[in-house]
Amino acid sequence: MKNYFKLLALLLPLAGFVACSDDDKDVKTNKVPTPVKETLTELYPDANYVEWELNHGYYVADFYNAEDRSEKEVWIEKDGDWQMTVSDIIYNQLPEEVQVSFESGEYKDWYADDIDVITRPVYATIYIMDV
Repeated sequence: MKNYFKLLALLLPLAGFVACSDDDKDVKTNKVPTPVKETLTELYPDANYVEWELNHGYYVADFYNAEDRSEKEVWIEKDGDWQMTVSDIIYNQLPEEVQVSFESGEYKDWYADDIDVITRPVYATIYIMDV
């Protein structure tokens, strides 16, 4: 009986890892609809080494953009409608007013570890800082 509980104690954590699912599904470039690829090329003509995944019905292109030296995720609907771009930037690339706000706020002594910029059609730009 002791061996049964030991085995159960060893296997139970593995069940937790197996139960966690990744909603992202890798997609080969040749399976990405043409309108989606055309939108990406139109927005980021220098995008190289693009990796595609399908996330909640959106085609998401992951790549490094040499023009502004940032990693990007571009979310596009299957008909080619661009939905948003998430860019990973460094602190100095933030607009001055965002830097001033952070440096005068309650977290001014904290270190900004990761910064994402979310741009979407029609909506205001969002800056997300992990501190």
